[in-house]
Amino acid sequence: MLALVPKEAKLWEEVFRLIALKQSKPYDDAIAHLRNLRDLAEHQGQLEQFKLRVQEMQTDYSNRPGLLSRLQKAGLLRL
Repeated sequence: MLALVPKEAKLWEEVFRLIALKQSKPYDDAIAHLRNLRDLAEHQGQLEQFKLRVQEMQTDYSNRPGLLSRLQKAGLLRL
């Protein structure tokens, strides 16, 4: 888990890069990164900040049902 700390900013960048591709496989990869980021946030006691960021994603990408359904299935989003 601690190995992710220096990579956190890069992981977030990668999540948004993958989402921008608007394709199923990249969405799946983005979800995998988000799960790691959630676990890291929980470990660091920053889960609320993570949840806020994911809620912003829900708003920003409200026109992407494929992404939103993946977020929900992964337990990252409550629709």
